Amino acid sequence: MLLCCQRRGGMCPVGPASMDGTLRLFHAAGASLSVRIYPDGRPVARAALGDANRWIMEQVCGTAHAASPVLGGG
Repeated sequence: MLLCCQRRGGMCPVGPASMDGTLRLFHAAGASLSVRIYPDGRPVARAALGDANRWIMEQVCGTAHAASPVLGGG
């Protein structure tokens, strides 16, 4: 699974307690979780879609690429 969210606010607030619980739950279930946390105050739609695209392609093709900057221009 892939979880994309902003550090605070929005639809998926990420704090130490909530992220710890999420990671423990996935670990207990034997599942894999990729997490992308974006800085506050900037639109994340483009970055999240790019990350989701790379994550899906890694699942389909079975390759991992170096992570690109989350908030790259263009």
